[in-house]
Amino acid sequence: MADFSLNGNGTRFCEGLPILGLVAASIHGIAGNHDQAKRATARCIASTVTTAGGVAGGAAGFFMGWTSGAAAGAVAGAVTGTAVGGQLERAVVDTIEDEAVKRNATENACAIEITGTLAVVERMALRKPSPDSA
Repeated sequence: MADFSLNGNGTRFCEGLPILGLVAASIHGIAGNHDQAKRATARCIASTVTTAGGVAGGAAGFFMGWTSGAAAGAVAGAVTGTAVGGQLERAVVDTIEDEAVKRNATENACAIEITGTLAVVERMALRKPSPDSA
């Protein structure tokens, strides 16, 4: 069962959802948990920028090279988005005062960046060529 307490696994999962993580940040802020609100904002920014990079890269690649271009563009966009999102995330995390929350946010950030990038690369590697690309 997911733990939706202040620093629970379910809460941190929701914080990392693209765009929707800002709802968690707002709830933290309203409740007066400002460092957790910053953590949620940082995680949401990173995931949103990574997702936007993948979608934008995929769309651009599609117009340049159909299916194979879309896949390559999505990977390139997601990797770029991960790098940019990670920098934005670190900038917000640096404003967190509570060292335990800051440590928790940076541990999550590293794991999310690595696993997110690997997941995109894995999907690209396992992708079967489409019949129309022959």
